[in-house]
Amino acid sequence: MTRGDGRATRVVDPDMAGIYYWPPGGDIAIVYDDLGRSVPPPGMVRLGSVDGGPDTLARAGNRFTVWIDRA
Repeated sequence: MTRGDGRATRVVDPDMAGIYYWPPGGDIAIVYDDLGRSVPPPGMVRLGSVDGGPDTLARAGNRFTVWIDRA
């Protein structure tokens, strides 16, 4: 999602099963639990969501493969 000026909208309260980009570090995050309003400024950019539900990710532990396809 973008703002009127073409820049991405940032969030500090990410949705479960969401895929986000953390601009300061260049990291991709997949949220599988409710974090609440815990993300510090400047916030994360929402890229999309996970098919299959966040519980699948939670059971996978720290090692799994992710494919991100352009919609």
